[in-house]
Amino acid sequence: MHSKIFLSAVLAAFTAAPQVWAHGLIESAVGDMSTVKSKGLGVVDSTPRDGTRRNPFQQDSTIFKDQRSVAAASGCGSTLGGGRNNINGVVPAMAQAGAIAQVSPGGTLQMSLRQINADGAGPYTCMIDATGTGASFTQLTVTQNVPGRNGNNRQGQKTVHPLAVQMPAGMQCTGSMGGMNNLCIVRCQNTARAGPFGGCVPVQMVAAQAQQPAGAANGGNFNNNGGNNGGNNGGNFNNNGGNNGGNFNNNGGNNGGNNGGNNGGNNGGNNGNNGFANNNGNNGFNNNGNNFNRRAARQKRWQA
Repeated sequence: MHSKIFLSAVLAAFTAAPQVWAHGLIESAVGDMSTVKSKGLGVVDSTPRDGTRRNPFQQDSTIFKDQRSVAAASGCGSTLGGGRNNINGVVPAMAQAGAIAQVSPGGTLQMSLRQINADGAGPYTCMIDATGTGASFTQLTVTQNVPGRNGNNRQGQKTVHPLAVQMPAGMQCTGSMGGMNNLCIVRCQNTARAGPFGGCVPVQMVAAQAQQPAGAANGGNFNNNGGNNGGNNGGNFNNNGGNNGGNFNNNGGNNGGNNGGNNGGNNGGNNGNNGFANNNGNNGFNNNGNNFNRRAARQKRWQA
């Protein structure tokens, strides 16, 4: 009799105790190629975020039951409120809405990891499935992790942590859903004993835009410099010619130099190849020479 009462009390206590469920989730992710964000699979925006209990705070967080290694990873887990995270049932709608993060090969994916209670902490292991189906994952390099030890950190509960991974150089995604190509699935999970906990996000791999060839850019600069140098050199050359002419006759020299310099500069700047404007400079100098010869002749007649 007493044993039956004791057993009933134990069963009642076990039934009343909250079941262990997921305690961390990936809310969103954004890549290095655009500001578009992917929402974590299974995430429900209306779920309250100011508590830690099973109901309602853990309803949309993901658990990967007993899949504790990259080799064992398959699919995208399940949530308490929504059941299995069905990639084929969710990602096509996200693709049609243009709501999938874009990342480049070798680029960075930034995620927002919400830790609900103590065992939703880090560190997290992240992986990627190139087919976009979640069938087979390979490990990613985590460049910014969530604090914690063995998936536990009481100080970090009810907190959103940054979690970042780097895509492999030359990474190719082959998934195609909802009219969008080049899709992959990224999955991250911690090592909590009751888990693992974490989440999945779809991403689109987008190649970086081709840069302008260096030769074309340098060629443009070279042409500009040619025009500028032609103008400046032309102006300087003629100014010198004008100044030399000015030694013989100030008025003629100055006029010749200015005209030669200005005309030479303009011609040099506009034409580029005609940068030195020799004709104008020479004309200025020759005029000065002629002026000198006429003055010398007048002086000789006066002395006679």
